[in-house]
Amino acid sequence: MIAPVLFAGCKPEVAAFEERILAVGPKARAAAGRRAEVVRLSGTAWPGLIDSHIHLDGLADRKLFVDLTG
Repeated sequence: MIAPVLFAGCKPEVAAFEERILAVGPKARAAAGRRAEVVRLSGTAWPGLIDSHIHLDGLADRKLFVDLTG
């Protein structure tokens, strides 16, 4: 359970387990469970990079052809 210090009136929370993010925001504490270790941070936490940048037209083009490259 990662509980950063208050910033601009908000208290962002992240629940993580075995290198996976379980929940973010108000539901994080419940998702973490009673025995979760709370880590208080005094700066910015970047738990990981999630890249949602994709080109759907390229995916559609690839699905139109049979891949015979082996």
